[in-house]
Amino acid sequence: MWWLALALALANPPDRSIDVLEIANGVIKGLVVTDDGSLVGGFDNGAKQAFVVNVEDWSIHTIDACDATAIELIPTDSDTVEVYIGCESGKVHVWEWGEDESLAALRDADDEKIVVDLEQGEVKALIWDYYGEQLAALAFGGSNKNKLNVNVVDLYNFAANDITDYPVQLYMDSYEDAVINGSTLLVSHGGDDMSTLVMGNTTPAMNTGISPLRADVTQMTASPNGGAYCADEDAGRIVEFLTTSMTFVATLSDLNGPTAVGLSTVKDDEWMLVADNQVEVYEINSGVISATPSEAFSTTGTQDIKDIVIGSDGYSFGGGGQGTLFVFTANPWVDDFEVSPEDAGDGEAVTIGFTIDEDSDWKMYLGGTHLGDGTYLTSGEATAGEEVIASAEVDDSWAEGNNSIYVVATDRDGNQGHGRATATVDNPPPAPSLTSDSVGFANEALDLSFDGISDADLKHYKVYVTVSEFKASDYETGGPKFDGADDLSAPFKVEAEPGDSVSVRIEPLTNDVTYYIAVRAFDDGGLEGPMSDVVTGMPRPTMTAADLAGEEGGLPCSTTPLRVSWLALLSAGLLFLRRRKSVLGPLALLFLLVPASADAAKKEKKWGDSTKSWGDFEIRYGGITLKDDNINTVYGETGNQILQMEFGPQIFRLVELDVGLGFFQELAFTVDEAGAASSERTMMTWYPITADATLRLHFWDEQPIVPFARYGLDYVFWNEKWDNGSGGKDKIFGAKWGTHFAFGGNLLLDIFARGRASLLEAQTGINDTFITVEWRRQKIDNDTGFVFSGDSITVGLKLDF
Repeated sequence: MWWLALALALANPPDRSIDVLEIANGVIKGLVVTDDGSLVGGFDNGAKQAFVVNVEDWSIHTIDACDATAIELIPTDSDTVEVYIGCESGKVHVWEWGEDESLAALRDADDEKIVVDLEQGEVKALIWDYYGEQLAALAFGGSNKNKLNVNVVDLYNFAANDITDYPVQLYMDSYEDAVINGSTLLVSHGGDDMSTLVMGNTTPAMNTGISPLRADVTQMTASPNGGAYCADEDAGRIVEFLTTSMTFVATLSDLNGPTAVGLSTVKDDEWMLVADNQVEVYEINSGVISATPSEAFSTTGTQDIKDIVIGSDGYSFGGGGQGTLFVFTANPWVDDFEVSPEDAGDGEAVTIGFTIDEDSDWKMYLGGTHLGDGTYLTSGEATAGEEVIASAEVDDSWAEGNNSIYVVATDRDGNQGHGRATATVDNPPPAPSLTSDSVGFANEALDLSFDGISDADLKHYKVYVTVSEFKASDYETGGPKFDGADDLSAPFKVEAEPGDSVSVRIEPLTNDVTYYIAVRAFDDGGLEGPMSDVVTGMPRPTMTAADLAGEEGGLPCSTTPLRVSWLALLSAGLLFLRRRKSVLGPLALLFLLVPASADAAKKEKKWGDSTKSWGDFEIRYGGITLKDDNINTVYGETGNQILQMEFGPQIFRLVELDVGLGFFQELAFTVDEAGAASSERTMMTWYPITADATLRLHFWDEQPIVPFARYGLDYVFWNEKWDNGSGGKDKIFGAKWGTHFAFGGNLLLDIFARGRASLLEAQTGINDTFITVEWRRQKIDNDTGFVFSGDSITVGLKLDF
């Protein structure tokens, strides 16, 4: 978007050249600049090397994507810049300049590099079509490999030529330069051959033989009239190409041999920059370009400048030979930074030396940007070319690691320039925070856990363990070695990432022995932080709920007449459900989430079931309290939850014979003899299978509340797992018989949405839908070990079908 970038340019034109940015060894071409002027891109045509320059600190970042022949910079809504690199191979690579000033290949959801293949020859130019929100890519190839094609790349899905009738083939087989002005692409083919194409259209225009004024165009820049100013080196002039008439008109004459031209269109202060043996500035007043330059300055290799781009904040750029990128400016240039010491700590003074090439007032800031929006440090005056020495004390406003130091200089004409240096702060890391809660006991082991330190250069921690008491104040550096009888190597290192919490097991240890533990942190520079507080821990034997209960596990080995009856009931229920096709009705639970259609909602239904109910399905969830003190000691008396599902045949709505399946799981820690929780994890799981008979007081259709009572049998498969100290799990399992009885009620939902209930019955055969609430008491304590007896209150959904 040339006009926006130009509108952001600082009005003051350049008055000198700073030839300090060396890229490679060829001619710098294809220069582009972001709208805010923060990033400049181009490529070296000798090394085929793409690059970007960060204007914040004038650092050069090369891009090793391919043999580069074109580049474009496009800002995104997320404060990043997408960098498009055109390649000799006919591909376009997409990279990204991040908010952290990093440059990397952009990747897709599969972590693959994003590369757009035009399936043509060398990419000659990449130009952002702002209005079309797409990228114009010029390349040779297609049906006629000698012709130049205009391709488009979608900026959202990175697809090439995703619109009808693209690519568009131009009429010429050569290329010199191209720009987009508004939505019109202008292409110079060399000499006075020009093509134009309105982006999105498919018919190009060409000026061959039309213009009475002949020209030999080598480089162009967009003009305010919708065309382009062109450097005509052979004729020694600047001409303007007009798209309305497809002709050239003379703009500046009697030049030596201009090779590049740029334009700044700041309102009421427009000017043109021309490379013509020297760099010349021509003022523009009311659209009229001055015949003589207002500024002229020389630089080595000016005659080799092949491209010019106007940035913002008073910086313009020229692509020269020998891999040189010239910076043209009237701003004071801040350079030659020297920072000492190399690493500074809190309270130390950091000395920053620099020079400014013009007499200036300067201010120094910590962080921020080149606009001087960081934390003010100090200020002063500078004499042109003389070294300035400034100092600032490191305090808590400085970050650990690298800190950006900006010097913003203002010369006597009010022009403002900047430079950036880096000062490194390297403080010893702070002491880790250890408390009594940081140490958990286990069987012949201790578990140490603490919050990590956030220092950016944190490298590792060192853990000190002894059986003899010591204090942190006993050791200014280092710490004690392990002095116990265990086969433990201490102190030992724990690798760390900044801010990550730390958990480490200390083993093997001896039960019922007190151990003393402390930690130090170390950074990348080898600096050692202070020692933490010393904490203690005592390993001791741990027990699971099964250990406390004397549970040996295993399955019941006898079959009583009552259990035989239960198995018969279970078999009969399953056989019934297998033969009833309508048992699939419970799956229609999903339909409750789908709104009924408008037509169905309008249909009236005779109030009452249109079909008989033959079965039921219900699912419930709620809390359960257990009577076993051993389970409660480990897993707690409250907060335990259970899930239950039941289904089976229904007889005259009054009696149900159901089978069911449940799920119960709780996670806790093993305990010692006193019931104190250790740091070893343990988990108990149940899979209860039930069979019960339910009596329901359901006497008429659409009865809103249906009380019920039920009695049944339970068979609970259970297991308990716990940490075994070797990184794995140990396990005990078994099964237990028992009985239960329950009372509750069903609240009919159909009365709240009769139309939907009617539709549901018609589509699925579900007669009634209830909210069900049940209180249950189970007695499962028929042998030694665990007792699973207890009470539960569950709430859920019930379907009659």
